[in-house]
Amino acid sequence: MDEFCAEILRSVVIQLAQTAGFEKAQESAINTLTDVLREYLIELANATRGHTQMSGRTESNFFDMQIAFEDYGVSLDDLYLYVSEVDLILPSDISLSPLPAPPTKQIPLFETVPPPSFVPPFLINYPADVYYKSTGVALTREREPSVVQKSKLAEKWQVC
Repeated sequence: MDEFCAEILRSVVIQLAQTAGFEKAQESAINTLTDVLREYLIELANATRGHTQMSGRTESNFFDMQIAFEDYGVSLDDLYLYVSEVDLILPSDISLSPLPAPPTKQIPLFETVPPPSFVPPFLINYPADVYYKSTGVALTREREPSVVQKSKLAEKWQVC
């Protein structure tokens, strides 16, 4: 995990500990809780992705995340109440680096052809036929299997 994400998770763990009433914590406890939070978020993201894929989509939405939260026993109403009651303190020791500028032009990986009229416009375009109709790979065998089998039998009899 890169250092920036680790520091963000660490500050979240410290804030949660302060909100729970802790005034002091050992470094090892903070590190352990940070690892637990990271694993929990990974599991939550995997569950969200699973619900997205089961729905036949490639991009997650709010409802996929809501179902994943419910799988882990988290009510969104309770989460909303918690967030609205807690005073969030932004950490001052984390320096935010500016985000890179978005690319100005998308470079296609391959040529595309427009989809047929019955395909919804939000789906991706089909690649051009030249990318999947023919390949440079030879699909022929050097020798037929029956010829190979006969030559192996002949070699076997010569050894004996």
